[in-house]
Amino acid sequence: MKYLISGGGTGGHIFPAVSIANALREADPSCEILFVGALGRMEMERVPQAGYPIIGLPVKGFDRSRPWKNVRVVIDLIRSMMQARKIVRDFRPDVGIGVGGYASGAAMKVAAKMGVPILLQEQNGFAGVTNKLLKDDAKKICVAYEGMDVAADNTTIAAKLKFTYGDDVTGIKYLIVNGNVEKNPAEALAILASGTDENILSVEHFKRGGKEANIKAGLEGGLYTVVAAPADKAGALRIKEATAKSFYFPGLGAAEDHPCEFNAALVLPSTYNPALVANYPDETSLVYMALGTEIASVKTYINKSSVIATWEGTPEELVAAYGTDVSAAVLEKINSENGYAGVYNNLTPGTEYTMIFVDTHTDGNRFFGIYDNAKEIHGG
Repeated sequence: MKYLISGGGTGGHIFPAVSIANALREADPSCEILFVGALGRMEMERVPQAGYPIIGLPVKGFDRSRPWKNVRVVIDLIRSMMQARKIVRDFRPDVGIGVGGYASGAAMKVAAKMGVPILLQEQNGFAGVTNKLLKDDAKKICVAYEGMDVAADNTTIAAKLKFTYGDDVTGIKYLIVNGNVEKNPAEALAILASGTDENILSVEHFKRGGKEANIKAGLEGGLYTVVAAPADKAGALRIKEATAKSFYFPGLGAAEDHPCEFNAALVLPSTYNPALVANYPDETSLVYMALGTEIASVKTYINKSSVIATWEGTPEELVAAYGTDVSAAVLEKINSENGYAGVYNNLTPGTEYTMIFVDTHTDGNRFFGIYDNAKEIHGG
C-alpha cells in the first residue's frame, strides 16, 4: 500500500501526521509513505528527521488582514495544485491522508479529483478551515477522540453530540459543563458517579447493540465540555471508562470560523531590521515575532536545538516543565494589529536555536508551534 500524507505548518498538524505514519509502518513494514508539506514550514525539517521523505509545495495561507497580498497567494496555490497533480501521478497513492494545514488543502483536493480515496484526521475539538473545505471529498473523517464527537454550527441553538459505544453498553449518562475541563474532569466525574445531581442527563432512545447515539443540546455560545460514562449490563456506570470532550459552540448567527490565529517566527536581527544589528549582532542574537487574534495565553521555551533534541517527552511537556508565560503587556501586543517582537541576546555563536510556543485561544483550544532560526547564528 502507498500512503500520501499531507499537512503541517505547526506541530499540532505535524506530530499527529508522523504518528499516523509510524502506526502505518508498524502495521505494514512494506508500505510506502510520502509526505507533502509547505516549503519553508517546519514539516520540511521535522518529517525527514522522523525518517520519511517529503516534497514541499509553494502554498501559503490567505492574508485576511492584508487582502491585497493574496494575488501572490492565489498564484502559489495554482502552482501547488499543479505540482500536487504531478506528485499524485508519479507516486500513485492508494490512500491520501490529510491532517490540516495549507499543503493538505492543495494535495488532498487534487488527490480526490484524481480518484484517490482520502481520509481526514481532525485532532482539534473545533475543525480547522482546511478540513472543513475538504470534508465533502473525504471517504472517512477521523477525530482524535474515539468516545464522542461534537458538531457545532451557527444555524441552530443546538450543538450535536454523537456517542460511539459497543454491544456491552446498556446506556450513557453525561454532563455538559462550562469551560474546558477535558484535561481534569475529576469534579464532573464525581457528579456523574453520584448519580443524583439534577444536571446529569441520559441519552434518550438508547438502542442496545447499536454503534452510536445522536442527541442535540440547546446552548448559548461559549466553551463547553461533555463528560460521559457508559452503563454496564447491570446498569451501573463505568466511571473508569468515562470520556471528556471540549468544544466551542458559536451560537446562533455567530461566525462559523472562530477567529483564533497564531503565527510566530524566529529570525536573525538583520532579517527583521538591519538597524538592530548595531546593538544586537547576528552573531549572538535572535528576534522572535508573534502575531495572533483572540489568544488567551502564550507560554514559550527557547534553547539550543541540540539540547531540545535530547528531550524524551512531547514538546508540550517540555514547555510545561521549563517554559515561561508571556506577560499581559506582551500578550496584548501579540493580539494587536502589529504583533510583538522581542530579542534574545548573548546566545552562543555558531549554534542553532529552537523556540516552542504553546498558545491557548479564548475558545479553550490549545496549539503549539516549533520554530527554528532561519540559519545558524554566525560566528566562530
